[in-house]
Formats: sequence, C-alpha cells, structure tokens
Amino acid sequence: CETYGDCCDDHGQECSGDGTDGEDGSLSFGEVGEDFATVLFNSSQSIGGFQFIVTGVNLTSAGDAPFFPSGPGTHIVGISFSGSSLPAGSGTLATLEFDPTPNGGTLTIGEVVITGEDGSTLNIAGPGTTDFPPCALANDGTCLSSPTGDGSEADAEGSCVDRCGLFDFNADCQCDAFC
Repeated sequence: CETYGDCCDDHGQECSGDGTDGEDGSLSFGEVGEDFATVLFNSSQSIGGFQFIVTGVNLTSAGDAPFFPSGPGTHIVGISFSGSSLPAGSGTLATLEFDPTPNGGTLTIGEVVITGEDGSTLNIAGPGTTDFPPCALANDGTCLSSPTGDGSEADAEGSCVDRCGLFDFNADCQCDAFC
C-alpha cells in the first residue's frame, strides 16, 4: 500500500483514508530542512511502538529508531526494549536525517503502523508527503557538507561558506556569532 488510507485493511484497522485525523490521532511533519524532517504525533493514546516506510530520500539516520533499507524505501521501526512508551498528547515521534540534494525533493512516509503500549494497533492517520528544500551549493554544483550548526559550513574543498552574513570564521569553520 502506498498511503495510510489504502493499507489499513491489511493491518486489521479501520481508517478514515482521507488524510484527516484517525480515531486515535495523527502524524504530521514539523520542521523540514535540506537534510532533515521531524515527524510529530498527536495521540489520545500512549504510543508503544511505530513503523513506517520512508521514500524519496537517502535516509542516513532516524534518531534513536533503528532503520532498515529495503527495496525502494527504508523501513523505520521504533520500539523500546525497556517497555517505555510515548505518553498520550503531542510531541516528536522521530527526526529523520537524509542526504541533501541540489534540487530538493519530496519525502514520503507510508505504510504507517502505530501501536499502543499494550501492543494494540492505533488508528492514527498521516503524515503523507512533504517537500524539502534544495541544499546550498558549492562552486562545483554539489551540495555543501552538513551544516556545523551555527549557520556556516565547510564546502567540498574545506573552505568556509558564510550562511549568516558574518564573514568571520574560526579555525573550525564556525561563525563567531550565531545567525
């Protein structure tokens, strides 16, 4: 199945199928950048585990959740072996990190299964797709390396590139002040 609305019968659940909140809540995208996207949850039930497939990006990290490349997408599995769960309410389910691309693109999350802390399948809809912006380009047209976290980055040749207009870098290619 390609979207949460089409695959619910496969998993014995009932879903709205129209992208709106399911009976137990919803997933949505939070902040999205050139190399990351946050997946947010809003749930009336505690979340004991989750799994979904990510397509459209070359995933490099899923936060603390294990991930497994498989076919045209990457399976993400989030489970606590200590028995802990995410409390009912809202928050961050996962932060996905991926390789940036010169043209940006579309990230898709499908085949979502969310379970309660008792192992029952929850009826949680979303998140679907989101666009991510293109990366900052080096002079040779390739993406710059990952940001240093302060608005500067090192390009492919190791030269500092100013992303915050300060033009004052230390030896680690970091701006002397935050953007």
